[in-house]
Amino acid sequence: MNLVKTLRENGRTLLMVFMALLLVAFLIPQSLEGCGNQRRDMLIQFGRAFGRDVTSVEVQRARDELQVLMSAGIIDPRSAPSDVDYHLLKSEAAQMGIRVGRAEVIDLLRRAGFTDEAVAAIQLRNSISYNQLFDMIGNWLAVMRVRSLQAAACLTSLPREMLSYRDQSQEAVALLSQINSKAFESSVPEPTEEQLQAFFAEGKDRMTAHTADALVFGYKLPDRVKIEYLTVDPDKIKSRVVVKGAQVERYFADNAARYTKPDPTAPPSSDGSPPPQIPMTFEEARDRVREELRDVRAVEEAQRVINNIYAEAHRPWVLAERDPNTGFARAPAGELPTFEDFQRKYAADGVEYYKTELVDQATLQATAGFGQARLPERQSLSAAQLAFRVEGLFVPDPQEDRLSVISVGEPAPVVLSGRFDFQARRMVPRQAFVFRVLEVAPSAPPASLDEVREQVKADWKTFEAHRVAREWAEKLAARAREVGLEAAVREATELREKLAAAETAATQAPGASPIPPRWAAALDPITPSQLTRGKQFIEQVGAAGPVAAALFELADKSPAGPPAQAERVAVVGLANQYKWVVGELVEVKPIYEGGFQAQVASASLRNRMTAMQRFDFEWAAPQNLYQRIGFVAAEPRARR
Repeated sequence: MNLVKTLRENGRTLLMVFMALLLVAFLIPQSLEGCGNQRRDMLIQFGRAFGRDVTSVEVQRARDELQVLMSAGIIDPRSAPSDVDYHLLKSEAAQMGIRVGRAEVIDLLRRAGFTDEAVAAIQLRNSISYNQLFDMIGNWLAVMRVRSLQAAACLTSLPREMLSYRDQSQEAVALLSQINSKAFESSVPEPTEEQLQAFFAEGKDRMTAHTADALVFGYKLPDRVKIEYLTVDPDKIKSRVVVKGAQVERYFADNAARYTKPDPTAPPSSDGSPPPQIPMTFEEARDRVREELRDVRAVEEAQRVINNIYAEAHRPWVLAERDPNTGFARAPAGELPTFEDFQRKYAADGVEYYKTELVDQATLQATAGFGQARLPERQSLSAAQLAFRVEGLFVPDPQEDRLSVISVGEPAPVVLSGRFDFQARRMVPRQAFVFRVLEVAPSAPPASLDEVREQVKADWKTFEAHRVAREWAEKLAARAREVGLEAAVREATELREKLAAAETAATQAPGASPIPPRWAAALDPITPSQLTRGKQFIEQVGAAGPVAAALFELADKSPAGPPAQAERVAVVGLANQYKWVVGELVEVKPIYEGGFQAQVASASLRNRMTAMQRFDFEWAAPQNLYQRIGFVAAEPRARR
């Protein structure tokens, strides 16, 4: 009776509840299906390798592993592979059946000097289990093992070993005299308008690219961008950061391994090595802990402010329409806040505003602070590189890893500069930057000669001075073929006077370098030590591989014996150093088979190391990796 009464009195309410439950039951499958569709839709395919798709889930897993390995100091961020490449390298090792077990990983870590405390710190910092950590390290070691196995094939033949031994070991005795082209610039007359126009026309569509053989001046402007950025310098806000006593004690407890001191009871070591370290007490470390904690808090506060600014500045771009092939976003409608607005809004937090003119990538890379910043999730991509992955300059390549791209005006992801923590043996974030590209200027010739007139005039004088210097070098060489280089230099009084006068003029010129040139002294012949065929650097000359090659070429032309005096002298241009070298071959020392036999092991090792270095470079190159495993990149698609 009570149940019937309850149903009668609450029938309407129960009916509404029943209908709501039916509605929920109807909607839940649709919602789950929608989530599944969305998940499938967001699963990006990067390509195919080993007969299966390479998906964003696998690439994300590779990225996570790289982050752990870089934070642990196991992989150098500067040489780390891309996320896609690392996944492919791991897959290659797996296909070859190469695996490094956890026991071997633990043994290798111990032999590498990783203490239990250091491993625990890595595990805690990354919130992963020990087994996960060991598996990640094992994956990397498996990749390195593949490289080692394939590098073992870098063998050379005995004839090649002998030829290499000759190039590295056979020595020549020679005299070298140098004539610097810069010494003749002051005596070069002013160019005519016709000469300037012709010189400009020849170089306006190319970049400057000098070689040892020739001066190649160019005036084509490189790609340039104008950017603005905001940052907070932790050092400038550190003094106002307040830390409490309890926080200092907790920081000490969490980082006790950082605070040690020499053991005063340890006896002096016989080999002069430092004494063993023992933990410091909190009282001993208090002041140091407080300062370090204040520094950590300043870094965290600075990054928090920049992260907030980025979130606010990027909010209008979140729903912006993006090109499905390139990923570039269309600028949102309406007026957007400027970075100057954000600087004023957050001025009390220490935010600073900077803006550049149109600059090339090298100039941006050299910008103090900003130039050292990188994407935190992609340490291999610097802020300067990201600034040039911008619409109007950069065309995404379907064959390359999907890295970030930005549109003009779009706030780029926060980039971080770092500082190496020697105790943790890793780079730690230091200063955050948020930037955007305001304007792009693609590489193009100058509009007219007037835009670069002074540079063209200076280059023309340098070019003419180099030609004049060659005439003097040929004249000196002609006399050296008759009387020898030393005698020819002694007789070249006119040339020496010109060089000395040029030195004096250069020293007295406005804005002259405090270090005067030594053009006259460079004329005096020198005898370089250990001049071999493979010699690339010659003391007092510099990078001078062509000089060594030219002198040995003189010897090779006379295999029956020493060349005659007229055939001992060569003139070699080092245009990229603005100089000419007159060289006289005195003798080539013989090499003996016994010497090769005695050093064949070390020579073979050197050659093998050279081959392996070349192998490492080529093995790690993405194009070679893709070809090696048959990776086919997917067509680019919209980025979400």
